[in-house]
Amino acid sequence: MNTKINTFSSLVNDLTFKNVFSHEEVLKYLVDLIFKYINTNETYNVYNVIPQSYIKPRNKEYSSYFGDITAVLSDNSIVSLECYKDKFNQEKLNKSFCYACRLYDGQVKKGYKDIEQVYSINFIKGRYEKEEDKILYKYVYKENESNRDIDCKLITIILIRFDLVDKIAYNKKEEKLITLLRMLNAKTLEELEYY
Repeated sequence: MNTKINTFSSLVNDLTFKNVFSHEEVLKYLVDLIFKYINTNETYNVYNVIPQSYIKPRNKEYSSYFGDITAVLSDNSIVSLECYKDKFNQEKLNKSFCYACRLYDGQVKKGYKDIEQVYSINFIKGRYEKEEDKILYKYVYKENESNRDIDCKLITIILIRFDLVDKIAYNKKEEKLITLLRMLNAKTLEELEYY
């Protein structure tokens, strides 16, 4: 018997996001789209996908330290993905920064000679601080006085706004990423199926 489930769970729902994007082929597709949007020509394979527990902890102390999904890419860089369905703010940026620092620090504590790049990729709703309305923001550490990158260039924070997709113009190169972001922004099953 072929039955259709009529229950809808948005892709930005915590458990749905972890379930969908913890599949290696889906995560590889997503990561490739993001890095192509950033203008890198790399194509990555995804290894060691580690989704945060599907069960929400009762106490924040037992929450995951590494974001919704953590993965190692074929160039050995590490990606932490987090999805925020509520407005993004400084507290959430700090949380994301902590996840990235823990992944960086884990390499240092293990005594790795070559520390690998850590990317903290965050899907967000709403503008962060006073930034302009654009799809992707990329942050690295800068020295305040001279605005030079400091030694910790190996941690990159990326914010991707999924709520802007209906309001922006995009080119052919960006089309697949925009479609995926529209899926994240879908508010009904019909809208999700359309994309």
